Amino acid sequence: MKRAFIFLLAFLPLQACAQGWLSGVELSTDMQRLTLKTTYGTEPAPTIEDQTGFTSAKISMDGQYAGWLALFPNCCTSYPVSLTLVVIGPDRALHRFEGTQAIFGWCFNERARAVVFRRGALHGAAPEQYEMRRIRGGQLLRAYQAPAQEVPKKAPLPAWAQCASGQNTVPN
Repeated sequence: MKRAFIFLLAFLPLQACAQGWLSGVELSTDMQRLTLKTTYGTEPAPTIEDQTGFTSAKISMDGQYAGWLALFPNCCTSYPVSLTLVVIGPDRALHRFEGTQAIFGWCFNERARAVVFRRGALHGAAPEQYEMRRIRGGQLLRAYQAPAQEVPKKAPLPAWAQCASGQNTVPN
């Protein structure tokens, strides 16, 4: 009986880890605060320098990662722009994905080891860049440039990129 109890105590932390430390995210209506719902309660999502808000917050299917688009002031618009995708894991390390253009959509891949995101110009017909990057280390795994179009979403996208365009598929 005592051995079974000790085995159970040793197994429980592994089971909790397999289920993930995150159960949800909650974004305030003014987009100024993001709350991470963890197995231990709630905690505020960290911000990065000059960040003014949050948008598009999600958790991975395994509950190991949370991510969001960080909003920043923009010289040429009256609204903040999402310039950085931020992902936090169980070790609380922040992984940042950024570039020179705004990020409009993103998702975790089905194994939650990579993110897929779409970036492009704020206005006008311009090519959109889709990237799949490994969360740890940021290695580029796949890339696709959609042609500039007056009517968006005419060109078919690779299956792995569809979730970042708002289509409901999860890439491998």
